[in-house]
Amino acid sequence: MCKNEVKKEPKNGVREYRIHIAICILIAVVAFGINWKIEADRSRTYVVSESTHTLLKEVTEARIEGNAFVLSGWGFDTNYYNKESSSELILQDTETGETLWPKMQKNQEPVLIAEKYTNGEDYSTAGFTGTLESNALKGGNVYEILLRYTSAYIDENGREQFYIRTVTTDKFIYENKIIEYNPKTFTGLEIMGTELEKELEGAELFHYFPEGMWIYCKGRKLYYVVKSSVIGERTDSLCPMHCYIRNVQDVPEEGQKYGFRNSDFNFDLQSVSFTGIEGYKVAVVDLMSDQITYLRTGLYYTDSGWVLQKMKQLN
Repeated sequence: MCKNEVKKEPKNGVREYRIHIAICILIAVVAFGINWKIEADRSRTYVVSESTHTLLKEVTEARIEGNAFVLSGWGFDTNYYNKESSSELILQDTETGETLWPKMQKNQEPVLIAEKYTNGEDYSTAGFTGTLESNALKGGNVYEILLRYTSAYIDENGREQFYIRTVTTDKFIYENKIIEYNPKTFTGLEIMGTELEKELEGAELFHYFPEGMWIYCKGRKLYYVVKSSVIGERTDSLCPMHCYIRNVQDVPEEGQKYGFRNSDFNFDLQSVSFTGIEGYKVAVVDLMSDQITYLRTGLYYTDSGWVLQKMKQLN
């Protein structure tokens, strides 16, 4: 063989080698795409569950910044929390069920959370911010704000597990603002110009039952307003008040195993008369503590159980 002679690979071998590499790359790309799609679909899968008194959250602000709609707040579960725990917001159209997923990030600024929620623990890294294009929100549509909370933990076998729970925040977005109710299904009280209207000035709506019951909170008082037709002539109408407190040791001993203090009252016995009120019955009760984090309440009949029921975080 001459010094300058170079041995050449057969052309067919080079071609086959390149084809092989191309096929491998194609398979890798397809596999990555499929895996990404599976993960993306999984990240958009959720089931809304009942509220739990250990999962505390608050959407504190909604604002427009340029072309972005920004939501801020905080969220943590007292049983599952570490600095890597995260919250995601889901805006669910109340009519179509379609969802918007803001791009989430942890709020770098430590958040201040009321002592009654923290019980002295540090949850200052529980803040979050969610952003999406402002034109993604359809004008006139109402969006319920859901929160999906995720936290990793180590189980009894030493394996890493994930605690994932999606709950409603009991807040809605309408015309770029946070509100306490769905304006398309809410019916207000017909009490204009009455003594009760004046009494409820500054009160917050705790919950509205479309069947005909409104519960308002003002300071340390709850106002239960029920359409007379809902109760009728019954005298066994009870309003249970299951009061959850962050530190269960502050709950009377008989209620500690349930995690709440029970404080039922008879609606008729607790009813209050207001001048000019027709078609409604009203009861006013004092909250047992200013440390209540969650309240389960509603309407209960002794012979049939809960008629109306709502468990909700008490601000």
